[in-house]
Amino acid sequence: MTRKSRKILWKGPLPTSGEVLGGVAGLFDWKPRRSAQDRTWREYITGGTVREETRCGILREFIEDGFRGAGSPLTPEGLPVAHLQSISELVQVLVAHASWWDDLCDRRKKALPIGASRFINTVMLRLAVVELAVRLAPLGTLHLPQLESLKEKPERIDVPEHLLTTLLRQLLKESKITRNALSEALNVTKEAVDQWLAKGKVIGLKRLDEIAEIVAHKLGGSAEVAKGLLRIARLMTQVFEGLREQVGQEELNGLIEGLWRLTQVACRECGRQVEFLPDMERDQVLGQLIVLGSAVWPGPLLRNAMLVQEEDDSWRRVISALPHQWEWILAEALAAEQQSLKMREVCIQEGFKYLMLDEAQVAMNKVVNVLVPKERLPTVLVEMEQRPPKEALELMVALIFQHGQSLVSEGAGPNAWRELLGLGESCRYLMRSANTPEHHAALNLLSWFNYVQALMLLQMTMKSISNEELLTSTAWDEQVREALEALPPIPEPVNPDLEETFHVLMDVKGTLEETLRWLREIRGRVTRERGLRATSP
Repeated sequence: MTRKSRKILWKGPLPTSGEVLGGVAGLFDWKPRRSAQDRTWREYITGGTVREETRCGILREFIEDGFRGAGSPLTPEGLPVAHLQSISELVQVLVAHASWWDDLCDRRKKALPIGASRFINTVMLRLAVVELAVRLAPLGTLHLPQLESLKEKPERIDVPEHLLTTLLRQLLKESKITRNALSEALNVTKEAVDQWLAKGKVIGLKRLDEIAEIVAHKLGGSAEVAKGLLRIARLMTQVFEGLREQVGQEELNGLIEGLWRLTQVACRECGRQVEFLPDMERDQVLGQLIVLGSAVWPGPLLRNAMLVQEEDDSWRRVISALPHQWEWILAEALAAEQQSLKMREVCIQEGFKYLMLDEAQVAMNKVVNVLVPKERLPTVLVEMEQRPPKEALELMVALIFQHGQSLVSEGAGPNAWRELLGLGESCRYLMRSANTPEHHAALNLLSWFNYVQALMLLQMTMKSISNEELLTSTAWDEQVREALEALPPIPEPVNPDLEETFHVLMDVKGTLEETLRWLREIRGRVTRERGLRATSP
């Protein structure tokens, strides 16, 4: 799906309750007849604000229309008498959840005055997933026998890139309908069918219904069921595509898996907490939990149960944070994001290429710093944060040195030289905040030491490669050029404390440059000789 088509789905980074309802209403071609005029309805479902009274009226009409024609005696308004209480309760639940979700969207906007951010969206959506699991738990408790078949989670949840395409291909395969047959039945070209079955192509609702009728006729099932299934897949495709753009594929999978996992835990704990209550009191407690979530008992107990069983430390803080505490986490998330942006700006100014090269690692660092509780972090990281700035910097220097040594040991990966260059840039970045001349000098020395280690590692790699391989492949040349270009300018005059380090650096640098020149000369000579042989009689 293109960015333009996703923007039509919702305006902001997250959809408002109105935009969500608009998507659901589109499944049934529904729009209000009494509670709102067309202009107000369009405003609401496109992310605009409407009066609270109007929103409640729209939600009530939506629920009421879903209950019409249920078969029991009707009120003067055409509603089934037997379901009046259910309608009232559902409206209350829907209004409460719409208010909760819009408050969530509003908090996210306030938390992110710096533009779109996958990290902030990740934190916000994890908070929402935990609270949603609490609110879904009483539904699982009420309908536990029906949910038994859903308890076994797949080994890995992986949201298809395009759910509608995946489902449509499967339906055509099961019904043995070829692309040619479908194009003939719909009186369209085969190229049009190929586009519908390609990733990212959103099919119009009218055409989707026609496809559903053809599939249902072939399989002997209900056309209405097939239409509903394909329409839901279409809506979920758009929703997942929007979320994928906001948080990435891996986090999207993690959010859905987290919702599944946490809801199962919350359901079991909810059942244990209310199993001995009288029926009337039990139903009242469960109803309040659905509407108010963690704000009422046993909401906090469900979260405690999640914490006990949760194995992923990066979910622990969002599980333990009740909704009124979200601002604390969001403030920390915003600070981490701003720090990351500041570091990226410095990298651009200073020409650093490796300090933030690994985007996945940068994202993981933010998640760990904000979402993993301090008591679950490695002891050395906790100590670094608790120590005075001077001692913390000394500990950081020691850790960088140890990590650099591990990169030149046996078993280091093929990109270890890049990591060493990144460590050199890390030292240069830390030099900006060094508060004593001694710390500044130590970081400067360690920075150049890591540059030397990176070049020496490349030199060792070169010695392990045969001359024939060096001559036939330019991969090694490119790595050397990349490393040499990453070196900062050598200062003049040289600090006496750095003379030995610079001597080694210049020696290794000269050897690598000479090797590159030798390889160019040999390759050029070979090319000329081949050219002469090709032109000789």
